[in-house]
Amino acid sequence: FNQCRESCPDLLVQRLITSLRTSQDPQIRSFDAVLVRRVLTKTDLVWSALAEETKKMVKDELLKCVTEETVQSIRRKACDTVAEIGAGILENGAWPELLPFLSQCVSSDVETMKESALLIFAQLAQYVTHLLMQALPTLRGVFMNSLTAQSQSVKMAALRATSSFVQSLDGYPKERDSFQELVQPMLKTIEECFRSGDEATAQECLELFVEIAQSEPRFFRKHLDIVCNAMATVSETTDFEASNRQMALEFLVTLCEGREKAPGMMRKLPQYIGRMLQVSLKFLEDFDDEQEWHASQDEAEEDAGQGELYEAGQEALDRLALALGGKAVLPMASGLVQQYLSAADSWKKRNAAMVALAQIAEGCCKQMTGEIKAVVDLILYAIRDQQPQVRWAAINAIGQLSTDLGPRMQNEEHARLVPALVNSMADASMRVRAHATAAIVNFSEGCSSDRVEPYLDMIISKLIQLLVSQEARLVQEGALTALASVADCAQTFFVKYYDSVMPYLKTVLVQATDVSYQKLRGKSIECISLIGMAVGKEKFAADAKEVMDVLLAIQSQLTEIDDPIAGYMLQAWARLCKTLGDEFLPYLNVVMPPLLKTAAIKPDIKVYNKDDVDDEEEDDDVAVLSLGDQRLAIRTSTLEEKSTACSMLCCYAEELKGGFAPWIDEVAKVMLPLLRFYFHEDIRRAAVTCLPDLINCAKLAIMEGKAASQDPGYIKQLTDFCFDPLVESVDDPEPELIGCKVESIGEVIQHVGQELIKDDQLEKLTKQLLVVLESREKRVQERKARFSTEDFDDEERDLIESENETEDEILEAVVECLGNMLKAYGPKAHKYVDALLPAISAMLQPNRTAEEQRIAVCLFDDLIEFTNKEGAAVRYMEPYLPFIWSTAVSKEWSLRQAAVYGIGVCAEHATEAFRPNAVKALGILNQAILMQQSAEEAVATDNAVSAVGKICKFLGESVDRAQVIPAWLDLLPIYEDVMEARVAHEMLTEWVEKNDPAVLGANNQNLPKLVKVFAEVLVEGFGDDTGLVTAAVGQRMVAILKQMQASLSQELLGQCWSGLSSEAQQ
Repeated sequence: FNQCRESCPDLLVQRLITSLRTSQDPQIRSFDAVLVRRVLTKTDLVWSALAEETKKMVKDELLKCVTEETVQSIRRKACDTVAEIGAGILENGAWPELLPFLSQCVSSDVETMKESALLIFAQLAQYVTHLLMQALPTLRGVFMNSLTAQSQSVKMAALRATSSFVQSLDGYPKERDSFQELVQPMLKTIEECFRSGDEATAQECLELFVEIAQSEPRFFRKHLDIVCNAMATVSETTDFEASNRQMALEFLVTLCEGREKAPGMMRKLPQYIGRMLQVSLKFLEDFDDEQEWHASQDEAEEDAGQGELYEAGQEALDRLALALGGKAVLPMASGLVQQYLSAADSWKKRNAAMVALAQIAEGCCKQMTGEIKAVVDLILYAIRDQQPQVRWAAINAIGQLSTDLGPRMQNEEHARLVPALVNSMADASMRVRAHATAAIVNFSEGCSSDRVEPYLDMIISKLIQLLVSQEARLVQEGALTALASVADCAQTFFVKYYDSVMPYLKTVLVQATDVSYQKLRGKSIECISLIGMAVGKEKFAADAKEVMDVLLAIQSQLTEIDDPIAGYMLQAWARLCKTLGDEFLPYLNVVMPPLLKTAAIKPDIKVYNKDDVDDEEEDDDVAVLSLGDQRLAIRTSTLEEKSTACSMLCCYAEELKGGFAPWIDEVAKVMLPLLRFYFHEDIRRAAVTCLPDLINCAKLAIMEGKAASQDPGYIKQLTDFCFDPLVESVDDPEPELIGCKVESIGEVIQHVGQELIKDDQLEKLTKQLLVVLESREKRVQERKARFSTEDFDDEERDLIESENETEDEILEAVVECLGNMLKAYGPKAHKYVDALLPAISAMLQPNRTAEEQRIAVCLFDDLIEFTNKEGAAVRYMEPYLPFIWSTAVSKEWSLRQAAVYGIGVCAEHATEAFRPNAVKALGILNQAILMQQSAEEAVATDNAVSAVGKICKFLGESVDRAQVIPAWLDLLPIYEDVMEARVAHEMLTEWVEKNDPAVLGANNQNLPKLVKVFAEVLVEGFGDDTGLVTAAVGQRMVAILKQMQASLSQELLGQCWSGLSSEAQQ
């Protein structure tokens, strides 16, 4: 068959068409119809290769088949083929007979002809709508008549055609809205299906409504109340099939999610929000008390007893809260939760209440954060319920809310929640005990070590008790995971428990060799590695070799990538690498080969035609993506293994730096193609993150003499290998990854400097960054356009602001990348920045957000700070200063901080050009200092104080230092911005060393102030990595103080020391 298609397509097509039209056997004709479609529509190559007479034959005979074929299924296959061929050739006028033919059929009294035409129109709509604009009123009338026809098949075909045309009129709102008069007849079609008991057809109708809701939610606005009432009624009617009730609720939830085109539309009908929530909770009652639930230790049985409505209810609650927001959902949901929780005669309702609380938490987190005590009251009431499922759901709510409301929930309610979870570890139900350990994991992940420390005795003793007793495997596995998580949270506080815990873990590691204990053994590996990280290299050292030897033995026994232990091993090796540092290097020869193999594994993907059915699609481990007429079935476990391996490679490169040199080339070859691995976001993220680290590894390896070759040209080769593909991959479909990729490009520039990246490469980068900025602006403006829609409300404004945070991250990544370019290239980078300056300068306009303005100001700060050699950047200062003056006194402290920092930069790096502005700058800085209203604004104030010092240092002749410096001393020391604190305190130290009269004051009257500042700075400690001064400046301060002690009178020393705390005096 394939050979015929390639060598003699005309003959093959002619024979198939002839058989389709003449065979007396319906099965043969059906098979012919499938083959004709497959030959002619799966690729354009066959159709374009046909002779013109063959094409004419195909078109003529297919149209005859549409009108004359008596078997409905065959006729519909012919309609599909007509539509698909027509979609490809109508535009260029290659089938002029088709549209007149369809118009004739759709007006015919013959039901089969009308149905066929409508089915073809339904498939052609997206391709021919623009050709039929003049005929839309006529078609609309035809659709109206067909929706009220006697024939059910005609009505369904009309519904399909209407749905397709509505969706294809996306760019024609007036024409789309003219179809709104069809909404009620469309609804009536569904009602008639239910009335006649034809629920299969009803489901097809509901699916079409959902499709419209997904693409054109505004289509229903005029009849929103009627449509929502009808769908809510279907979802509430217990006599209807569960699948139809789900589909009706799906329609309503989808309308709520139509924020881009109809923001806030559904929030204007709060009565239906309440009904959707009620239906969702009712769905959660589809739960029977089956023994399998109580005994389950496997994922396959953990949902035993839950009917098909249960999962639909869970999903709906989550999506509703995310789509509508907490202001709309929480008040109604709270009342329902309390009502359900008080249902003494129904454990199913009480269970539903806890499940609902967990499901809405993410979408309602902002509002629930203010009601944490009341929420915890409900949970702690349910955790004492007599029914195990309810207790399990309450514990699940603690875990989910620890994630969604953390760390605030942990900080406010730890005293009640930790004891409740520990008590639940002794619950009569095995499932509840196991889930309590899981909730400890969630709780500790959002907890500080100081917060968890008082409870460590209680938690760890209980976990050890579960581990050493004859507990169910599920409980022991959970206890190991919890122990690992608590250790990770407690960090050095865990040292106290190390000696009692580690022997047991090593026993499990060595003895749990049976297949049934694979997961337990894997959990012990996870736990040991996390505890090693928590307690540190010194404490772990005594067990390190023994543990590593056992792990090496296990590694040697792994033969399959998908071995359950393999995933635990991959992550454990990386943690042990972090713990042991360079001492881990000898193990790389064992660790890296399987890791590289897993990272390079090809994804398990199968491609199906849209009409094909495959049992694999029912597998929970398979994700199905629709792409046009095809579907991709992707095995997700394979992707997760690959993702984990890629993340581990990143970890090794980051941790081992120059020591990772022998593996750089192999890792780079694996990672580079993954920049465009669109099946998994985290895999792309790992590749993006890893490449700059590999370049840094190579650079450090050569500097430290660890590289096999000391040829500096190697770094150039590696940079060329990575840089251009990284730049080309910036156009990522995920905005978050766009920012990540731009950030990585900036890191590469930072690592290699100006010598290794050519001008043409920077020009390509500049063009890509411009595309990034333009795309970002387009998305921002599209969201802004929603502000003017009739349904826009405050809740939608909050959601848009949240979405725009990602866009701000992209803008900041671009500016930071340019900043690295300016640092590396100096004034040579101006031509690249100039190409992007209009787009970034636009962010300074008053109609922009404070965050956009802040990021733009940062670029101008960098221009002056890093590229004003010989005044090269002064040209940027004149247009820049008006924005600095206005934003330096902004109410938004982060914007204020960037602006006042820029004033200091101008004073230091554009001194002469900025000199005429010195006095004005001091006045504005004084205003900025006085604006602080809260502790978080101290960073802005610190920068303003530092900028005053810079003006006194670099522009002292232009200001009255004798007046300014005493006031400046009153503002010292500064604490919050450590970098600026170090700058300001070093300036002060330098002036004191030089006996600057403005600093010392008349008759040394400022000495008590100076001693106080020095002492308070030194109390905070000093060093190259910590403290308010560097180690060198700290020593200079100490020397000054000692000199004062030796030279000043006792009276003056007494004055200096009297204002100090005892700690400062020491």
